[in-house]
Amino acid sequence: MRNLKISPLSLTVILFITDVFQGFTSGTVHFTHMIPDAWIPYATAWLNFIVFVNLTFLTIFAGFAGPGVGPLAKAPTMAEAKDIVAQAVSAKPPTTAETKQIAAEVQQIVAQVKDGGSP
Repeated sequence: MRNLKISPLSLTVILFITDVFQGFTSGTVHFTHMIPDAWIPYATAWLNFIVFVNLTFLTIFAGFAGPGVGPLAKAPTMAEAKDIVAQAVSAKPPTTAETKQIAAEVQQIVAQVKDGGSP
């Protein structure tokens, strides 16, 4: 059981189906003229149940899906990994003057937003 991995593609498909079903159960998408009116309460009830079950499985599967590489997050090549490490090691923290300048800019943006403006 400890080596069980769930494909990120499988999770994406299940999540897509769940989102489509949620569109119907939330009222964003309507069944009117899609199915007979008498069926709508039953279809909505079943889709609510399916959404509940799918979200429960997605929560469980999320624990099996990561961490790791996948189609959206490939492992870096050795050269890329060396570059990443070199950048991390050579990174220098901002000077006191730079930190004060950044803090002043942030305070100015906060003041603009509080006054109803945009940053």
